[in-house]
Order: sequence, then C-alpha cells, then structure tokens
Amino acid sequence: MCRFLFISIIYCLFLHSPLSANSNEFNNILINSNVSEKKIKVNPHVRNPLSAIISFNTEKKVSVSIRVIGQDGDSSDIFNHFKELKQEHSIPVLGLYPDYTNLVEVTTYNKKGKKLDSEIVRIQTRALRPKYDKKVEIIENNIKITDNSLYLDATSRVAFDKFGKIRWVFETPDEKIQIFRKTLDGKNLVCLHGYKPARVLVVSLLGEIIEEYPFNSLGRHDVREMPSGNFLVAISDRGPGVEDRVIEIDRKTKETVKEWNYRALLDTTRAHPFGKKQALDWMHINCVFYDEVDNSIIVSGRHQHAVVKIDAETSEIKWILGPHHNWPADLKKYLLEPKNFGQAEFNWGQHAPLVLPNRNVMLFNNGNYRSNKRDAKETTYSNAVEYKIDEEKMSVELVWQYGKEREIFTKARGDVDYFPETGNRLISFMSQSPTKETPLLVELDKKDKVLFEAVFDRDVKHYRFEKLFLYE
Repeated sequence: MCRFLFISIIYCLFLHSPLSANSNEFNNILINSNVSEKKIKVNPHVRNPLSAIISFNTEKKVSVSIRVIGQDGDSSDIFNHFKELKQEHSIPVLGLYPDYTNLVEVTTYNKKGKKLDSEIVRIQTRALRPKYDKKVEIIENNIKITDNSLYLDATSRVAFDKFGKIRWVFETPDEKIQIFRKTLDGKNLVCLHGYKPARVLVVSLLGEIIEEYPFNSLGRHDVREMPSGNFLVAISDRGPGVEDRVIEIDRKTKETVKEWNYRALLDTTRAHPFGKKQALDWMHINCVFYDEVDNSIIVSGRHQHAVVKIDAETSEIKWILGPHHNWPADLKKYLLEPKNFGQAEFNWGQHAPLVLPNRNVMLFNNGNYRSNKRDAKETTYSNAVEYKIDEEKMSVELVWQYGKEREIFTKARGDVDYFPETGNRLISFMSQSPTKETPLLVELDKKDKVLFEAVFDRDVKHYRFEKLFLYE
C-alpha cells in the first residue's frame, strides 16, 4: 500500500511536466542538487522502442541502480545495479512497457554502498507497430518472484514477461534477421541474416548493431559463438547440396577460416521420407553446437534423422545418434547402439541438440513418422529427450523425456534449452502449421514441475524461444 501511495504521489508531481516520446529528442528532468540534470533518450538506436538511456553527472563518483516499476507488482519489476563508480553516467534502461508512462526509480550509492539519493522519473513510450503487438495466453505461471527474465521469440523478435506483457522488441524492416541467443559474456545477442548479403550480427539489447561479419554463402538456421570469440555458422548454397555445411568465421579478421562439408562425411543418397521436393536438401542442418571439452562439433541433420559428432580438428566422425535404417556399411560403425529403447524412440526430424553439464545430450525430438516411412502407423508425438552416451562402448541410453504423455506433435521447428543455475529446461513446441496447442512454450524445474506455460501468437509460424535476461 505504501509503495502504491509513493508512486502515485510522484506520478502526480510529474504529471504536467513535458516529456516527449520521440526517440530523436532528449527529455530533461531536474533532480537532487548533487546530481546534474538528467537527460532521457527513448529508443536511442531506433530499433527498440522499449528501451532508453538516462544520462547525468554527479559531483562525486557513485554507483547507480535502476528499477523499472512493473505493472504486476514487485515480481514484475526489472532491476539492475551498475556497480562501477563514476561521475559521468549513461544508464541503459530495458524492459519498458509499450504505450505507457513508465516509472523508473534511479538510485545512487557511495563507494561504501550507502544509498545517497533515489528519484522516480517517467519515460513515455509509444505503442508497438501491429506486427510486433503479439498476444500471449498464459496457461501456468509458477515462476519465482525474483526471476525477471523474458521469453524471446526468434521469429517475431519480441520478448514477453511471465505475465504475458511485451517488454522488449527488435524492430527492423529486414525480415531476414533472426534473433538467436546471447553472446557468451551475456551482454549482447548473436543474430543471423541468412540471405545474401549474408552476415552474422552482434546486436545490443538497446537495438544497436555493434558488429557485422559477412560471408559468401547463405546462412541457414543457426549461428553460435565459440569460446575463442569466433562464430560457427550453418550455411547453404544452391547445389550440388543445400544446408549441409558449417563454417567458422574469425572474430578479428572476419574471414572464413575453416569449413566442414558433410557431403564428404555422410551418404547424400541415403533415403529419407521427406518427399521428392527435398531430394536436394538431403541433410538439412538446423543446429550446430561446439563442445569445447573435446574440441568437437555436433550438428542436427533433420532429413537424416541424425545427430552427428565430429572432431573439429580432423573432421573424423565420432558417433551418429539416430535410427539405424538405410545406412551404408562404412558408416554403420559410427551408429550408437540403443540400450533401453527401440527405434521409434530415437530422434526423428530433431532440432537443437546440446551437451549438458553432465555430458549427456539433450534435444528436441520432433518425432516425424517415428519411422522412415511416411505412412507409418506408429504413434506420432514430439518430446524433449536426454540421452546418455558412452563413446567407448558406442552405446546410448534414454534417461529423460518430456512430452510423450501430452501427445503434442510438432512436425517442424522446436527447441529445448537448459539452465545450469537452476536445472530448469525450456521447451518450445513450435510448428509450421499452428494448432490449438501450439506455438507452446513450457518451462520445467528439475523435478519436471511446470513452472511456466504459454501459447504465443497462435496463427503464425514460429521457430523457437530463448530465455532472455536483460541484465547479466
């Protein structure tokens, strides 16, 4: 009650002060005597209207915290403490609401961490353009009060909070830019413009394009930053095969320094059930993962129903995870032998393999046909799965799954992520043809309790979700 009264009083005090939402203008607000005039620039890089920069000077070196006061109580507040002691401050504000007079608390601290001043400022934002104004239907919300992360849709380039309200957007007329995942330092996003001129982009959460790395092929489906700072990119050309290569781009020189061509490693004629129109697209790499523990690369070949691990240095195949039908004799030795499951429970048309901290492999199993035949009678469903792989014995064990019991079928697209800090898993049941149940987002805790579940923008094709932490 006290918090509400305090905010209401501050809001009334500022109600008649001029405040423009134009991203090209500064909005000035006077604050306490030990701090200079604040300057607020909304949408500083044009691409994120739900962001701002607050600039001001202080007489002495101080640290600064900000709190975007949420519409749904304390658990919707977004807070960050910028602990570096400075006199000149340029504070990024993220997580604003659209078409709203946002209240942002700005607090300064001395070098001992003692609170000096605290002010509430208003930041007015404009409405989102219709293409970014998406509907979120919350089914379950058991997320912790302290968890202020957002859920980022890679296709529409918007992110919403646990209350289903959009708090971040990347507005661009370029529909080919796809938002993928955070850089390894957690500060920016790695994106991919897949069509010529193809390029990897590093984008700040304020919407600024910081770096660009062009390459001469088409970029398809995935890009990942390596510990060296270089980028792994799944690429394609228009023949003799498509979506069957991976390149490494040097972060400093922007040159392509290595390429892995899966046409030279696997059998391009191996039959698959994706139809004649897919004859050229024999592999369809939709994910690339770098394992720094043993310097290896893991890719998902959707049309081969295969996850393939190779040595990054020698290109030697280490193993192939997938059903055993139609493999030529020279590749059968790389197939992992299932210990506790049958062929129908292998990965079929899968997405998003990754290596967990326990060295198991987790992926999103689309479950296409559960057979190499399109008219198979096996029950078709999609699920997230975890496999334990023994590389010495060349065997694989299914140790965890989620989704079979729900009987949701996602014939294409989808994702699964793991958060080592909590043990939570985020599953994206996407689809090329949305249903009454998709696009569905589910977050589970380590005991498989549903923490969050939502259906997002029902009538649009979506690829995958990522969890977005605005301040790390």
